[in-house]
Amino acid sequence: MLTPRERRLLRDFERLKALRTSWSLFHFQCADLSAAEATEFLRTKLSFDVIKNALPGFLEPSAFERQHPGAPPEKYLVIYTCKGLARADNGDIKETSLHAMEIVFGWDYPSKPPTFIWHTPIWHPNFKQPYICMQGRPFAIGLTLDQIVLEVGRMIQYQNYNVNDPLNQEAADWARQNPRRFPVDDRDLLDSRKRVGEGSGKAAPSYKLVELVPPQGVALRGPDQLIELTETAAGNQPRPKQNPT
Repeated sequence: MLTPRERRLLRDFERLKALRTSWSLFHFQCADLSAAEATEFLRTKLSFDVIKNALPGFLEPSAFERQHPGAPPEKYLVIYTCKGLARADNGDIKETSLHAMEIVFGWDYPSKPPTFIWHTPIWHPNFKQPYICMQGRPFAIGLTLDQIVLEVGRMIQYQNYNVNDPLNQEAADWARQNPRRFPVDDRDLLDSRKRVGEGSGKAAPSYKLVELVPPQGVALRGPDQLIELTETAAGNQPRPKQNPT
């Protein structure tokens, strides 16, 4: 019988699989979490050698399901093929179309947020390899994996960015001076044949990407209660807009 944590992870897996089409500007691989990795991710200071050594273990979703029938992935490697920016060795800012993010759901999830690891060079106010701006902030118990993946993709495209609370101050200063370059990519992440509407590339999302908001008067006691609260509220709370301005 699946635990509440496993049920939530399995639902996230199904939601992310449902987004994939031949026109999507991202794809993903997944894996389970070894005992050695899980222990390392519980540490305050994480060794990125552990992360690097585990990269060959990622599988395509269908292969993962064959190897782990009925079990949810605990790690994802998301590959984006949308346009973003990187800084060349000579200092020039250039377009790039290959981006990789790893998401790890540790043993203490969802009482603690997943770990987000950025693997590829990027020039953006809210990224600084290996970190993404959501690191260290409270985690929204109702935020789903597919929402995270899409929002990060729009950040890469400069459809959404925040220069007022940057992780990379130099990139933020550059972005303020070059607003006409944005968005870098105006294609829809789910269907690259479509273009997004007006208003993109001008502001950060109108909602916080990661924020813990328990119901008033409710004291949180542990991971299972977090999941139960999420499941109870799922039908009553609106999902964040897919194209916030």
